[in-house]
Amino acid sequence: MRRIKYFVASNLDSYISRKDGGVDWLSMDQDYGMKEFFASVDVAVMGRKTYQKAVELAPSGPLFPGMKNYVFSHLLPKGK
Repeated sequence: MRRIKYFVASNLDSYISRKDGGVDWLSMDQDYGMKEFFASVDVAVMGRKTYQKAVELAPSGPLFPGMKNYVFSHLLPKGK
């Protein structure tokens, strides 16, 4: 049986972004164990808005190198 790990960044109001869509508060000045965590993950699952924001923040590279990525959306064309 596979182990499932749930990871989400959110503020105390349970939102990922500010009302204006900004996520500048997510910037990290240290690793905080993230490299080790991501090394233990082989699949990333996200919704359309999270995917689009991630592409906006890192347009030139793969979102999660070495991981299979799944995006759940009713609006994006299949395979995008």
